[in-house]
Amino acid sequence: MKVLICDPDETRLNNLAQALPEYDVITATSGKDCFSTGPVTVAFISSNIQDIMWDNLVAVLAQQGVLVYLTGPTELELLQALLEAGGKGIIAPEAAEMEKILKRLDNAVVSINSKEPQQLKKRPLRGRLDRTAIRTARPAAVEELAPVAPVNQVSSISRKSDTLFHNSKLVVFYAFKGGVGKSLLSASTAVALANNRVKKLSVCIVDFDPYNGDIAKIFNIQQNSCSILDWLAKDGEDLKDYLVDHPSGVKILPGPCNPLDGLAIGIDEAKRILSVLTRRFDVVVVDTTHIPRDSVIVAMENASHVFMLGTPDRITLKDDANIGQTLRNAQVDISGFFLLINRMPKKAPLRLSDYVEHLPWDIKMIIPEDYAVSRIINAGNLPVLDRRTRLFNQSVAQLVNIIEPVHVEQRKFALPFLRRRAVN
Repeated sequence: MKVLICDPDETRLNNLAQALPEYDVITATSGKDCFSTGPVTVAFISSNIQDIMWDNLVAVLAQQGVLVYLTGPTELELLQALLEAGGKGIIAPEAAEMEKILKRLDNAVVSINSKEPQQLKKRPLRGRLDRTAIRTARPAAVEELAPVAPVNQVSSISRKSDTLFHNSKLVVFYAFKGGVGKSLLSASTAVALANNRVKKLSVCIVDFDPYNGDIAKIFNIQQNSCSILDWLAKDGEDLKDYLVDHPSGVKILPGPCNPLDGLAIGIDEAKRILSVLTRRFDVVVVDTTHIPRDSVIVAMENASHVFMLGTPDRITLKDDANIGQTLRNAQVDISGFFLLINRMPKKAPLRLSDYVEHLPWDIKMIIPEDYAVSRIINAGNLPVLDRRTRLFNQSVAQLVNIIEPVHVEQRKFALPFLRRRAVN
């Protein structure tokens, strides 16, 4: 593995190169020297380089397929600029931090090469969604339902049929624990997609959290309204009587009101729901439960985007690492999942090396803490429709452009006396 280290401090540069004898280390003291080093796998670029803007250098190397890490102070603004340029993260300019990343990459390569073809094959339980709706009978009573099987003992119920692809986007939000802002972020993303002024999109959000779903509460939907179970009880595809219209333009399919009814949403029910919705809407957003049930795995394996949410604390990071291993054991391909760190304060509580050490994914986006969000939620409104939550809205706009490049424009507000002064 060829490793590039760029640092204007020659003494530190030599010490770093000597401390990594197991790797083919190439050193550079300026940004221009990095272009003449040849192909490399990983690059550690110092934020103190002077001859070229570090973000331009990161963008060029990232376009060449290089995993680029910045060495320097872990600041939120610096990290956001790095992620936008295509970098992976910020670490301290120490050999121990670099060695952690390189060993992690070595272990990933060994793990991929050691897998047998049989292990890489998906189980017959899950597959691409059918274009034809999967019709099932009315859900059985709660007393007649069997308990949910663990992930490693998922049943083999399957419907073999030809795979038909579609152009709609299926977006899944998942978090292993509650309280990280998953439901709020999924609802805000759906509203932002439906309200962009560049591209007209039909958007539906479905609540796949049958035990403690918050989508209906976030959108202020009455508890006595219809739910997923009401639609599943009908033998048809007509949705107009079961989807709830929201003034933002989003169509909502609420989850069951009674947590015990969540057992009625199994494999076939999840396939039927997603098959019909992805044919009727441009974007379908799924808010999942924290338990990796069969319905959640079906949504993940058929999704165009899966966003894993976490907060910047060590316990949540370890939980996310455990669920990553659990999904691997269930033969779910997690390599394309996106990691979002939510509610990041201005002063990061953990170093980036802590994320790299525990998590199987690189960070896709940092969502800063916006203290105005809780006030607007408690007032019964959606923060994404309120201009006071500027930091939160900017993050949602970036998330929307990852899903569908609509280039959401941020409205600029000017006070009246400023406009008059400008005219005078």
